[in-house]
Amino acid sequence: MKELTNTTIYACEFCSKWYKRKHHCLHHEAHRCFQNPNNQHKCLEGCKHLQVFNKTEYWVDFAGEHEFTHKDFKCAKYDVEMYTYRLHPNMKVYQFINSIRMPLKCHLYESV
Repeated sequence: MKELTNTTIYACEFCSKWYKRKHHCLHHEAHRCFQNPNNQHKCLEGCKHLQVFNKTEYWVDFAGEHEFTHKDFKCAKYDVEMYTYRLHPNMKVYQFINSIRMPLKCHLYESV
């Protein structure tokens, strides 16, 4: 067993998950922690205007054929495509050029 001394441990402000590297903790807080209030979208709480589509993309490269399935979100009221906080750090700009991030609060929210 190894015992580490003089080691800095970073903890998430919202869920207290521990990290050895500061940038991992910052990334988790901003883009992964579901307890962060900035990552709790009102739309996902059951808005009747939210439309969810399962989208599958296929591509071929030197390693063979690949398949990637993800969810696309669209607000029927605003008529705009949206993405969640979990997708934000992995976004490819050309795919989501006409999309907006889901709002944290929405005045058009209507529960189902």
